[in-house]
Amino acid sequence: MAFIFAKTPNAQVASLATELDKLAKTKKLYVVINFTGAPSDEYLAKIKAIGEKAPNIGLGITGDQGKFKVNDKAEITVMNYAGKRVKSNIALAKGKLDKEAIAKIVKSAQDLLK
Repeated sequence: MAFIFAKTPNAQVASLATELDKLAKTKKLYVVINFTGAPSDEYLAKIKAIGEKAPNIGLGITGDQGKFKVNDKAEITVMNYAGKRVKSNIALAKGKLDKEAIAKIVKSAQDLLK
């Protein structure tokens, strides 16, 4: 399972969601993206747009990131679980979710399926 906390529903998160959606659809990987910002109408519309591009992943809004020891300075945190154990934890600062980071996150998710 890929369990993700993201502060902002932006184009980079949408790209990550689209890539992980492929694994969710073809490899049966469970993916959930929890958005942690204030749920304004604009914020919700951006999340909905991501959901339309990535229909095989779960999207939600939460304020529970503290329960998971998510770094407040991270723009996005990806925790990959196998069973009840965290197998990898990737935290990225604002502006660091680029193509290389997305590839690294997707690879870490693929490793769960081995």
